[in-house]
Amino acid sequence: MIKLYDIITLILVIYIALMAYWARDLIIVYGNYFEYFSLIGISLAFIFALRYTIKRRERKNNDDED
Repeated sequence: MIKLYDIITLILVIYIALMAYWARDLIIVYGNYFEYFSLIGISLAFIFALRYTIKRRERKNNDDED
């Protein structure tokens, strides 16, 4: 069974990938490679931090129920 944190992570990573794909033309025109890749990296870091937080909270809730 797929967990909620996996679904949220997958949706957000697909969203970031689509935004990066659509913005690739801007990087060619303006040449802001550092800004482009740093925004992608920071977004991915926040997504996986959110995944970790949700996963930890879910485990804590499951332990409290037992």
